[in-house]
Amino acid sequence: MKGIRINSALRFERTFEPCLDAFSSFYWLLELPAGPFAYTHLSGFEEIDAELDRYLVGETRLWRPGIFPRFAKLLVHDEWSYHVALLGDENEAIRIVTELNTTRWLSPEFFKLIEEKTELLLVHINGWWEVYSTREEWVYRFRKLASVSDLDSSHFQHEL
Repeated sequence: MKGIRINSALRFERTFEPCLDAFSSFYWLLELPAGPFAYTHLSGFEEIDAELDRYLVGETRLWRPGIFPRFAKLLVHDEWSYHVALLGDENEAIRIVTELNTTRWLSPEFFKLIEEKTELLLVHINGWWEVYSTREEWVYRFRKLASVSDLDSSHFQHEL
């Protein structure tokens, strides 16, 4: 699957600032080893916790539309943090997440599902982002960001 590498060590909300409002319409599967959110250091964190609970779909790592841009600044990234954007209703999003979780992440089967059933995949590696989408409007938006280059998901096959 064709993708784009964004050379940016900036946080999620800074790197994708021009896209955050558009991100609000998606369900998001967040696989962030260090998070997904850090907020207990903030005053009123109990209210934040309660509000985040309303966005979380059951006991999953799936978040309802509107989580971004609202909580983008609270994301905690480490190496190999994954963000999968899904359109559709909640049942469809749950079905796709279940399907994704039955495949080995970053495998050819995984990218086939990303290509066929999701809007986009954002991967934070270590000082850069990789973005995958078959939607031209997303590719166009991401190409307008600073310091980008083309890549292909097949490069993961050598690393797995």
